Amino acid sequence: MNRDEIMAMDADALRLAIAEAKGWTEIDKGDGNLNKPFGRNPNAKYPTIMGIQYLPDYSRDIAAAWGLVEDARKRGARLVMNDTAAQYRAAFITENVNMVQEFTMPSVKYWSWEEAAPLAICRAWLLWKAATAQAS
Repeated sequence: MNRDEIMAMDADALRLAIAEAKGWTEIDKGDGNLNKPFGRNPNAKYPTIMGIQYLPDYSRDIAAAWGLVEDARKRGARLVMNDTAAQYRAAFITENVNMVQEFTMPSVKYWSWEEAAPLAICRAWLLWKAATAQAS
């Protein structure tokens, strides 16, 4: 996934892309009504029926989005986030990144600007995952 693809995703597409990136399998996208998206969570912490759970609503629920922050922290990255009157700006950076460089315009490809904090975190997390996958 590249930046343009990530930035073009709506909230539902972000939810599915994040679930896939986190290792969920057998994802059913649901029908948008009563049938919510669900799948098999590889990290389920409590018993489920055949391992099936509803996908967290990462792009709309700040608690679910914060789980992405915790995931990144476990992998040595940290969230840098601020807000203006109109938008939230978010990025995940690693300890070896020069903070002065990271806040300059050339690094804009790692930042996400959104009207809602969960969306900003979700896009920033996917951008970070894509960047770390390319570095591997």
